[in-house]
Amino acid sequence: MYPVFLELGPLRLYTYGALIALGGALSCVFLYKSREKIGLKKEDHVWLLVNVLIFGGFIGGRLLYLLEYVPFAGGDFWAQALSFNQGFSVLGAFLGVSVGLYVFCRKLRLGLTTN
Repeated sequence: MYPVFLELGPLRLYTYGALIALGGALSCVFLYKSREKIGLKKEDHVWLLVNVLIFGGFIGGRLLYLLEYVPFAGGDFWAQALSFNQGFSVLGAFLGVSVGLYVFCRKLRLGLTTN
């Protein structure tokens, strides 16, 4: 796989990020089309779920990276914690999405399984 998918001057679109974005967009389309079967009665709930999944993945990925790789006692911790240029854990993102989905389903009184 090529690391840089598209390069226009100083703008670089990396293949890994582009494929993650494509997967997220296709997941949103699938979620929107099957919202009645899932039990989401309002369209607002669909977009709330999308936001919960995005933010849960981002926060979980950053937190696990920080806990795993950045020493808390060092003076560099807050600089790396607030930096968006480095550090992300895919496993942390998976855990963050799982926790976000669980909380979302509990708040709306939805089941985690479909028939």
